[in-house]
Amino acid sequence: MTDAVPIASGSLRHFIQRLGAHEPTPGGGAVAALQVAIGASLGAMVIRYTAARKQFADRAPELEKRAAHCDALAARATEDVDRDVAAYGQVSAAYRLPKGSDDEKRARSAAIQAGLKSAMAVPMEVALAGIEVLETIEPLIDGHNPHVVSDLAAAADNAIDGVRGGLRNVAANLNGLKDEEAAAEAQSRVEGIRSELRRLRDRFAPLIENDWPSS
Repeated sequence: MTDAVPIASGSLRHFIQRLGAHEPTPGGGAVAALQVAIGASLGAMVIRYTAARKQFADRAPELEKRAAHCDALAARATEDVDRDVAAYGQVSAAYRLPKGSDDEKRARSAAIQAGLKSAMAVPMEVALAGIEVLETIEPLIDGHNPHVVSDLAAAADNAIDGVRGGLRNVAANLNGLKDEEAAAEAQSRVEGIRSELRRLRDRFAPLIENDWPSS
């Protein structure tokens, strides 16, 4: 049985062990949230090392605001690790409901649909948070502390992968959604996220596609 201890309260070793267990959670959704959290925290570090340099002194207040926003995004994405696990649990529990009578079938179907909406909402938030991380660190592409350029690339890599992972989980739950209006709204949001992700990947490409980045 999956350990009930919240992942966000445990150790990295414990999380890795749970990830490899023969259990459905934590899975790809939790990993996507963690990647966004890592990207945000690493981005905050890069911003602070950049703000500390004399040449960026005039930008220090603005950079600190960006670092603080990354801190908030990291905290939110960390909580999403456990929220993703809980959302999957809601769907899983709904599928286990009895379906002998017509009333039971209707109750089970309604519970499944409610669970799918919750399970879709968390990875959607993860994807949006990943986009926010990338937008927050985007100005660093054109000016940063050269000693942390590889960290900037790693921050972008993690955030990008977190967005992609979040969107995959949205799609997985979207397929079972019967509410056509909710499905259409979710699909529209997904397309918007994908469009912005393509723009941001192009912006970060010189950093993340170079194995030996320079300043």
